Parts: sequence; structure tokens; C-alpha cells
Amino acid sequence: MNPSAISKFVDTFRNILQNKTSQEYDSSMVFEYRSKGKLSSNSVLDHAMTYFLDISSDRSSIVAYKGRLCDINNTKSVDISQNVSINQNSYKSSQSHSIASTPKSKKGSTGSTNGKETSLDLDGSPLKLQAYADLSAFDSPSSVCSPKYIKRVCEKERHDFGISNQKARGLLSMFSTYFTNNRTNNGNENIDHIPDFWVLCDGSDIKSTIIRGVQPVLVDGRPGLRISSVTQSDKNIDLKREIRFDGSSILSDTSCYARYNVIDSMRDDKAGYQGSLAVDLEWARSMSLLQKPPSHAAAFVKASVTAGDMRSPAYSFYQELTLLTSFVSSVTTGDVNWIGEVGDVPLIESVKKLIEQLQQGDRVVHEENEDDSVDLMSPLENLVFKERQDLDFTDHLWKVLISCSAYSDLVSSLQYIFNCLSSGRVQPMVHNNNHTTMAQLVRDSYMGRMMVPPLKGITPIKLLAEMGGEKLKRDYINAFLSSDMTTLSHLAHLVSMSKSLEENLEQLEKLQNVLEMVSMLKLFLSLPHSSLGSAARQMLKHYETNAIEEKHVFEFGVPTSSVQSVMDTCSPCEWKARFDHTVGSVTESTIYCLTSTQPFRHVKRGNEADVSQTDTSMETESRFLLVKQDFVTLF
Repeated sequence: MNPSAISKFVDTFRNILQNKTSQEYDSSMVFEYRSKGKLSSNSVLDHAMTYFLDISSDRSSIVAYKGRLCDINNTKSVDISQNVSINQNSYKSSQSHSIASTPKSKKGSTGSTNGKETSLDLDGSPLKLQAYADLSAFDSPSSVCSPKYIKRVCEKERHDFGISNQKARGLLSMFSTYFTNNRTNNGNENIDHIPDFWVLCDGSDIKSTIIRGVQPVLVDGRPGLRISSVTQSDKNIDLKREIRFDGSSILSDTSCYARYNVIDSMRDDKAGYQGSLAVDLEWARSMSLLQKPPSHAAAFVKASVTAGDMRSPAYSFYQELTLLTSFVSSVTTGDVNWIGEVGDVPLIESVKKLIEQLQQGDRVVHEENEDDSVDLMSPLENLVFKERQDLDFTDHLWKVLISCSAYSDLVSSLQYIFNCLSSGRVQPMVHNNNHTTMAQLVRDSYMGRMMVPPLKGITPIKLLAEMGGEKLKRDYINAFLSSDMTTLSHLAHLVSMSKSLEENLEQLEKLQNVLEMVSMLKLFLSLPHSSLGSAARQMLKHYETNAIEEKHVFEFGVPTSSVQSVMDTCSPCEWKARFDHTVGSVTESTIYCLTSTQPFRHVKRGNEADVSQTDTSMETESRFLLVKQDFVTLF
């Protein structure tokens, strides 16, 4: 290899590390610097390097690909951080954090190379790059962004980043020279400051190699390079074809993983349900690709919730919460957005009717609102959360006033109510621990000392928001306790209503999310009561110290038997197997991955129109096979 080319490569690397910035290597190639703990500005590159390769962000790296720096600057950045974090935590086995991750050297490993390999000549493949590769698949239902959405993003922002396999091998050879010189001059203690080096390939070689990379490592104090190579099949995998692993693989330490995208597999009235829901299973030993998880596999549910789906059993809570959110916002901004519709009956007439009923006693109001149907089953069993029966005056008043469509109607209705209270025409019941302004006014009216507040400005809206917050708090408590999901002690932190209206609203939104999650788990998975209760308590504990994050994914351990129906009716969107084979003290890994969505978008395919199918049935679904092997070469 030309010495001037090596000198240019080394100088480029040094400049990048010194300035911590990306640089054009030549007129058609970019070396992009990715600092520790950060993603690059290129969304397509991040999908390939971070989401699929699952490269740890605790090391800096340099990525080589075809293009120019303007390709980075002109590419719209897409936030995929949640997808990345989900993938990094999706597979917890005793052998590996994720079978899609680049394997780490095991303590006590030693090199297995001879003297010739140690010299690392520069005219071909000194790095044992006869490797296959796998990475994490792309269809990640436990991520908030759906696979279809991410695929659209990638297609929209596509750039042909891959370079030829021959040139990639040359670049890695020059990196080995840089690594050797750096180690000679600075010793092994400086190895952590040398970045990983990855090259995106175009897949044009016979093995369809799409990623090559090297990572500096220390094995028993000896420096070396972890060499990785990733291949991706060009053709769809026939699911009915039996693919068995060879005997040497079976004798290795194995770990397997399968993911089922529950919501995306639905084709009936549940299709398109808001939120995401996946079932992950982990087990050891596998004889063939797509082997069904055994009964002893560890099962985990990965789910995120999005409130507001009309098919959710908790939708009635969401409707009132939406109205309350509008009123609380009005108190803060002073701008009132009336959501209520103008009805046939004027609001003041509905208020008068309520007062007339209360004059006959609170029981009359309860009887009029009672449902004649008798249901002996728990709300959690039939997915129906019925209205609680212990409504007090402010609860009834909220139900009437939320239909208000004008500020003047609200003021006149409150004036009428205050007149009735101050005159003693009605003495309604309020709960002892109801601390709203209206409840206190009612108590004062009992003693004939009620001071009517001036109904000006935002005061009427604030009175209404307080009543709505109090009612919804009690509604949520009733929903959780009546279904035996949890105890009041678990709810205590989120039902403490001594804060501002905004803080109270945030607490109620958290309770709504928990209720939405339990409803979704019951609706799609029919999990046992114990698992639903455990999930509810886990979320309540999380929300005690964490704010609501729309893209946060919760993980719940469940009995494998409870998700048996998912394995029977759905095909896995991801299936992986990892084989760790020890030769002496060195462990080499081989990873197989099947995914239903094309995982690497940086490689242009001639048959992309054919492989972009979204049909998830077992008979017509596209499959892509990825194989990954890692070797450690010591100096």
C-alpha cells in the first residue's frame, strides 16, 4: 500500500481527534467523528450505527462512508434516541446485554494469532475480515416510533453511503497501522483514547458485506483489535425452509431472543391502537432459525402508552381529563377555549334541575344516575370502569358545568348556586376531605357565614377547575381500588392534592397513563390479575420520581404461559441467536438475526420495491437474515 496514503490516513485521524470534528478524507469520502455519549447529525447513519449495531456510546468512534460533509449538514436530523435506548435494553441474557451489541472481550482472554497475523501487513485482509454479521433488527414495537414510520424517514432521507468492500478493507488496514504506531509511541495506557473505526460498505461483494469495523481492546494487558463484519441477505428468507445450526454451534454457549409486535399484528377492530406493545422472550439453546420459544423462556412485556384511543376502557376518564386540562390552561393563560357544545337545554336550567334534585336529598341524584345492569365481575375482568357512587355536591356540579359553552353562562350558573346556598334553600353534602373552594363555601353555608367570592376574571374558571380535579382524583382512586390493582398507600403520592392546579393536573395525567397501560395489557394479552397489579404498582413507583415522558417504554416481567397465545398466533418481528465459542481463553461470537423489516438503509438495493412489504402474515412476510462474527486479534 502506498506510504503516502498511509501518511494521509494517519494525519487525517490525528486532526479529527485533535479538533473533535468530522473531516473529508477525499473528494468522495467522509470521516465522521462521533464523540462519547453523543449521536451524529445524520439520522440514517445513526440508524445504522447506533440502533442496529448497538454500539456503546461510552466510547468515541469515527465512521467512514461515501459522501461529503455537506451530506451531513443538509440532512435533516431525526430523534431516534428512544429507539436506540430501547434496543440497547431489549435483550438481557447471562451471556450478553444484547445479542445485537458488539461483544466485549472476556476477562482472561488471550490472543490466538500467529506471528504473521501479528505483523498486520497492509495489502489485503490482515484483520481476518472473513466475517458475517448481524445486528439488531429494525422492527422494534416497544419503541415509540413504529417501524413503518422509521422506514419512511429513512427512505425520505436516503443517501447511498456505502463504499466498496475493497476500499473498506484498505481503510481498516491503514487503521491497524495507526493503532500500532500509537501503541508503540504511547504504550497500552493510551488505548482508551483511540476511537473505534467503522466503515459503511455498499454490499456489492459476494457476501453482501454492509459494515466493517475494528475496536481497540486490551486482553490480559495485551493490546488488540476486535474485528467485526456484518452481512445482510439480499433475498427474502423462506419461512417454511428449515435452517439448522451446525453441530459446533450447538456445542457453544447460546442465548436466544424473540420479539413479537402485538399491536401491529392485529387485523381486527384493535388494529391501529394507540401506544406500542411487544413481548420479548429469552432462552438458551436453539436448533434452528425461528424456533418457537420454549415454555421455560423468560418473558417480558415492553409497552408505551398514548392516552386518547376511543377503544380504550379508560377513554371516559380521558375525556374529562381533556376538559380539565383546558380549564387549567385557561387559569394560567387567561384565554378560555370552550369545548362544551351548545345544547337544547340552557346550562342554567340544568343547574336548577340539579338543585331541585338536591332539595329532595342526595339519594335522588344517585338513583337517577344509577345503571340498572348488575355486574358482579370486577371492572378489571370485563374492562369496564363504572362511575363511582359516592359523588358529592362538587362532583355533580362539575358534571353539569363542563357542558358550559360561554363565560356568561358559567357566571350566571355560579351566581344562582351561591344564592341557593346563602339562602339555605339547599344544604348539599360534600366529603370531609374535599378541599376545593366550593366545598368550603358549602360548609360555611351550613353556619350561615358564607362569603360569596366575586365572580370576575378567571375566578369562575378556577372554581370549576378545582372541582374537576377533585372529582377526577376520586374517580381514579375508585378505579384502582375497586379492581384490586393496588392499595391506597401506593396511590398516596399521586393523589396528594395540596399543590397548584398545574401540579395536580400532572399527577392526574400520570394516573391516567397507568390506567391506560393496565387496560391495554388486559385488552391485548389478557394477563392475569397479579401481573396487571404488578405493572400498575411499578408504574406508580416510577411516576413518584419521574415526569411523564411520551416515549418512555415500560418493561414488565410476566409468566411465559400468559403470553402463549401471542406465540401461537403471531410471527416474531425479530428472532436472534448468539453462539459464544471458547478456544483456549478467547471467546468468539457468532450472531444470527432474522428481521421482518430491512435493517440497513445505507445500502441501495435493486429490489427495494419488493422487500418493502408490510404484510405481517407468516406466509407473505419478508425476512432478512443478518449474520455477525467477531474476532479478536492480539499484537
